[in-house]
Amino acid sequence: MSQISKNERGFLLLTAMIFLAFCTNILLTAGVAYDSRYRAYNALKIAAIDQTKEVLYSMEKEKNDGSTEIIEEHKQ
Repeated sequence: MSQISKNERGFLLLTAMIFLAFCTNILLTAGVAYDSRYRAYNALKIAAIDQTKEVLYSMEKEKNDGSTEIIEEHKQ
């Protein structure tokens, strides 16, 4: 390693390698953070869709239950 850093080109190569490692680390960290957020938002979206389906199903069930009660009252 000391042989490389003795001349100017070796020093620039060493500096470039350190800079490349630093930039790679930053990009990987940003990518992992983005992926984590994307998964969280995707999970929230799926949960909201499921909740909406459940509410609509319960409304439809109440509507059908109410209409059958009205029909039964008119039959009597």
